Amino acid sequence: MKMNLRVNLEVSMVMTSSMKKHLCWLTVMTMKKNNSRSVGHTYERSLRLEFIDLGWDNCQTSRYASKETDDSCVDFVHTEPFQIQAKRWKSAPSYHEVLKSMPKGSNYNVIIHKRPNKGEVVVMSKSDFYEIIKMLKGNQII
Repeated sequence: MKMNLRVNLEVSMVMTSSMKKHLCWLTVMTMKKNNSRSVGHTYERSLRLEFIDLGWDNCQTSRYASKETDDSCVDFVHTEPFQIQAKRWKSAPSYHEVLKSMPKGSNYNVIIHKRPNKGEVVVMSKSDFYEIIKMLKGNQII
């Protein structure tokens, strides 16, 4: 009886070539997912340093400073009057959906998207952009 159990166990552990391909694919996908996550986190940290250079001395990533802020799709704290979401994707994210997922309030919602070998763009709603232009004109900055 024990012999049959051992044989069945060994047979069930033998993988077909198709199973091996799927396992390799899953391993690669897991590695890519982890690498993508790491690349995104590195991008957030580099942006944080840039924001500090721009004068937001207390800027922190929300992953570090506030789980609640991180959960509300805002990647940085102490960047008033902006709520910033950083994206580092090969393809363009759905900017409308990302902006829609961010909290509504008195701060301007902004996406900074870096695409490898293409550069970086900043995206915000048209109404927020116009509001900033009116403010800059009203204060005779432009």
